[in-house]
Amino acid sequence: GRQFLLRAGWDPGRYQDSLRRYYHLISGMDAAISMVLAKLEEAGVADNNLVIYTSDNGYHCGDQVLQGKCCLMILPL
Repeated sequence: GRQFLLRAGWDPGRYQDSLRRYYHLISGMDAAISMVLAKLEEAGVADNNLVIYTSDNGYHCGDQVLQGKCCLMILPL
């Protein structure tokens, strides 16, 4: 079965480095999505399109000494 990874033995520096890398990735996704939206606007088709962004990760970023992207419940779209 799926298991969470434990961060209990991590020192503060390692945890901060992990969060820094995670937030860097999120910033990169934000920039990429902004570029897609700008291109739609530039092409004059932004009002005729719906952009949906979804993710299955984010909650287990150290909460309760857990990491990973294993959830107890999966909601289908």
